[in-house]
Parts: sequence; C-alpha cells; structure tokens
Amino acid sequence: ATYLPDPGFAGVDASTFAAWDGQVDSNLATVSVTRGATWGNYGAGYPGSNDVVPAIGMTANPILGSDVTMQVQNTAGTNTVMIVLASTEQAALETRNGGVLLAELDLLFAAPLPVGGARIDRSVPNDPAPEGLSIYVQALEADRGARYRVAFTSGLRLTLGH
Repeated sequence: ATYLPDPGFAGVDASTFAAWDGQVDSNLATVSVTRGATWGNYGAGYPGSNDVVPAIGMTANPILGSDVTMQVQNTAGTNTVMIVLASTEQAALETRNGGVLLAELDLLFAAPLPVGGARIDRSVPNDPAPEGLSIYVQALEADRGARYRVAFTSGLRLTLGH
C-alpha cells in the first residue's frame, strides 16, 4: 500500500487494515502517520529587474506556538514597496500585468521592501485548532525594471502543525 496525504496535510492520520491470503483474514493492524508543519513554494511568479523572479520563503516551519519569519527578496535594486496577499485558498488569477495571483484576496497589506529584502516576523498560535490549516501567501513588488512595473513572487504555502 502507498500513503499519499493531501497536499499541505499536517497532523495525525491512521489507517486500519487486514491482510487476506485467499482463505482467511489476518488480525487487524493500525498504522499511524504523523506529518508536521511544512512550507513550500508553488507557481512560477513573474520577473522583475534583470528578469529575476523575487524569492519568498520561510526561515522555519510554522510550528504551533513558535515564532517564524517570512523573507521576500527585492529585485528592484532600490527601496520600494510590496503588497502581500494571504488566504486559506490557493488561486490562479491571471492579471493584465502578465503575472498570476496565486492566493485569493482575503487579506492584503502593503509593506516597505528595502533593497536588502524584507523580513516579516509572526507568532504561530499555540492552539491545536488550526493544525493542518494551509495559508497561501504571495508578494507583489513595485519594480520599474519589470515589464509592467510589477514583479510577482511564486506562491508560498504554509501548513500549520507540530
């Protein structure tokens, strides 16, 4: 048997099974799998200056009760601004600017994007209720070197867990 969890699954999953030799069933056996907090990128992003797609990532997995830092790269080469999108739903919304929005528009905020990149520090709640919850994030950078003056990071999926 092969175990394939849903993308972004975190938590405990169990399966009970029996083997059959063609005549008789075996005793029941249970297998438990624990999958912890994860993060990963998805989608392609859209390039800014020098044809570089700005990077987005985490410094650690989003473990319940921990502090985490999201990092966003500046491709503009000058102090600029970014808009950060966050949602519990992944998206694939094409824009007139050539890029694709990879997170629904549930939460938006603007933030400075210094030349050296931005760090956004947050605390993950120490509460079991959001375990397994996936949050989808993307940043859009004002970049005069981008074809339509906007560069898009790839998407960032955070799955909360232990």
